[in-house]
Amino acid sequence: MAEPLPLLIPHPTLTHGRTQYALARDEVNHVGEAVAMVVARDRYVAEDAASASPSPTNRCRRWWASRRPAAQHVHPDVPGNLGAT
Repeated sequence: MAEPLPLLIPHPTLTHGRTQYALARDEVNHVGEAVAMVVARDRYVAEDAASASPSPTNRCRRWWASRRPAAQHVHPDVPGNLGAT
């Protein structure tokens, strides 16, 4: 889990191809990104252990808002939050 997953389909329009990690590292970049893994003896114990609420942040909730000059970058090395052209 410490190593990034392989870049499976390096599409030619990607401006900054990147690989993901199995679990989020340092920060969560999109809704649905895995942040934890629970191993338990049954489903009910796992559900109890996984009942966590992430703290909300002030991020863009609309894709067009992420393109504004003042928007916070999803990835610091991707200017303007534009990952493909």
